[in-house]
Amino acid sequence: LNSLQDYWIDEGTANQRFNPLRNYLTSTSAPNNFSVAHNVMDPVGLAHYRGVLEYLGHTFSDPSGDNGNIYRFTIGNEVDAHWAWYNVGEVELDKVIDIYLTSCRIADLALRSRNPDFRIYVSFTHYWDKMHGTDPLRAGKVKYFLEQFAAGARAEGDFPWALCIHPYPVSLFDSTFWDDP
Repeated sequence: LNSLQDYWIDEGTANQRFNPLRNYLTSTSAPNNFSVAHNVMDPVGLAHYRGVLEYLGHTFSDPSGDNGNIYRFTIGNEVDAHWAWYNVGEVELDKVIDIYLTSCRIADLALRSRNPDFRIYVSFTHYWDKMHGTDPLRAGKVKYFLEQFAAGARAEGDFPWALCIHPYPVSLFDSTFWDDP
């Protein structure tokens, strides 16, 4: 990024807005056109992202419990389908993994600086053994993603993380999951 103008994103309306939290690879043409991917790719975005998480960590770990308590945070959404649901844009999966690992590591550092019991959860689709679609610039396989994410986390100094489970039915068009085989 060369200037703050690089953060301006055309939302498809007359109103453009500055959002340093929004990853600049975000595609406004994706079906999920609100941003889920965080901007951890430059110092301004990284500082805002960490600041928001430190605020959340502080607010929701207050011993008084006045604000309630939250100790588990899911970072992103269905990151293996990164174009449609994580909305990091059309990029190679290894780049998505790097961005996501940075997002999770920063979240861990920010949250556990407030309370050592905070945990990060990683989010994937239910397509464990196949890709969501066929375009490798829009999705990847969960197994590969998890293997690379775990290897990257270990290589840089592992941190506590776990899988977030989405309780989908076998058929997404039949919500009576209690009848699933």
